[in-house]
Amino acid sequence: MKIVMFDIDGTLIESTDFDTTLYIQSVRDVLGDVFIKEGWEQYKNVTDTGILLEIASDNGIKYDDIWLKKVQAKFYDYIASHIKTNGCKPIKGAVQLIESLSKDANYKVGFATGGWRNTAELKLRTAGFDISKIPIVTSSEHFSRTTIMQMCKNAIPGEFEEVIYFGDGIWDMKASKELSWKFVGIGSKFQSQNVPWILDYTDTKITNKELL
Repeated sequence: MKIVMFDIDGTLIESTDFDTTLYIQSVRDVLGDVFIKEGWEQYKNVTDTGILLEIASDNGIKYDDIWLKKVQAKFYDYIASHIKTNGCKPIKGAVQLIESLSKDANYKVGFATGGWRNTAELKLRTAGFDISKIPIVTSSEHFSRTTIMQMCKNAIPGEFEEVIYFGDGIWDMKASKELSWKFVGIGSKFQSQNVPWILDYTDTKITNKELL
């Protein structure tokens, strides 16, 4: 039996662009006109909590659970408002793949995301995913992506011969390598990375389970 684990934003859902914009807006609404690095890859922990903690540190802001919760609340409100107006679409073929794997006795599915839980679950439900029986671990539980991924693995009972992680970020690839897991990239950016990759889940390598 194998675990097939997925990141969410940009991996299962077409949300990367609006998610990033609204995250930055939420941070600045609460913390003011703070300095934010150009590109998430410059942050040590590319998760909603990890990035926020580093932004605060870079700007000399002492950690406070109050402002962290305010940023989370702002972000949820912005995401909910955006979805109400614009909807939230799955990556092509993603819903069907999750349904297929969930019914296959050879696989267990998990979601491990750097996003916060409330926004992640809202986006998944809106995009048409049934998440009622799938373990989800998020940045609400930990700031470290590798820890989030390991926690998700630990939440799935049983013995497994392999863990396969799907992600759209270079940080997903690095975290998978650190954990010695198989990685499959989503998007053509991985063409130069010497890893298996697909554009979306209609790729025959996935539909025929060649990469699984």
